Amino acid sequence: MQVKDFNKKKKILDSTNSLIINQGMENLSISRVAKQSGISVGTIYIYFKDKDDLIYQTYIDRIKFFSDYINENISKHGTAVIKLTSFMYNIYQFGKQFPDQLLLIDTIVSSHRRIEFFKEKIEPQNITKRWYKLIEEGITNGEFRDIDPYATSFLIFHCIIGYLKDLKNEAYNQKNISIEEIIDMLITGLKK
Repeated sequence: MQVKDFNKKKKILDSTNSLIINQGMENLSISRVAKQSGISVGTIYIYFKDKDDLIYQTYIDRIKFFSDYINENISKHGTAVIKLTSFMYNIYQFGKQFPDQLLLIDTIVSSHRRIEFFKEKIEPQNITKRWYKLIEEGITNGEFRDIDPYATSFLIFHCIIGYLKDLKNEAYNQKNISIEEIIDMLITGLKK
């Protein structure tokens, strides 16, 4: 039995990340990952049982990094509005600092939303569940309307990703509309 090398696994995950972002998930294959990473197909199968497992492990690696970043930087005190505002701002900051990481998370979640793979593998591991608890807290405290916390947190995430994509594509700039204005619109939509 071969010993698994952390650096090889990281190289495989990084190559998978790059291929998904640049060529799309539909074009991802183990052989393409092998070619880009310089690691043999056989060695990749030591770390991952198949393409779905490779995608899943890449997602988990990236969402954990994202989650750790958010949890380290999010305001843990104050009202639900203050904490949720901090959460949204930190999604934005993460996206500015690590755009490929956030794009990969968005790509995987969006691509797997309608298939069983997402429900069976990714949803139970959803590290971000604690964030929609902020919305539940706001509903309980009377700060927010009675809305679906899960759907709302998903919408917030994708609004901020959309904003970041539009900035990158120069659809508008931060002088036209700032992240603070986006966050204010989202919070206003949640309030009673």
